[in-house]
Amino acid sequence: MKYLVIAMQVKTELWNDWNGIIDDTCLNAIKFFCGDPDTGVVSVELKSKEGQFGTWGQIFNCAGHGYAIGFMLRA
Repeated sequence: MKYLVIAMQVKTELWNDWNGIIDDTCLNAIKFFCGDPDTGVVSVELKSKEGQFGTWGQIFNCAGHGYAIGFMLRA
């Protein structure tokens, strides 16, 4: 069966300089939700290795029965 990425979510840590301890890990994981773009039903979740810091953010869905064909990260 062929799965398409229909949504994604990232786990990030904000810049923190607390008590002289700096955590600048920023992106700590990414998760892809794969399934049927027509129904929006998620069949599989794929997750990268996950760092211990940060929180999971909003889930971003591909617009209008769409699916991902690539993505770009920037610093």
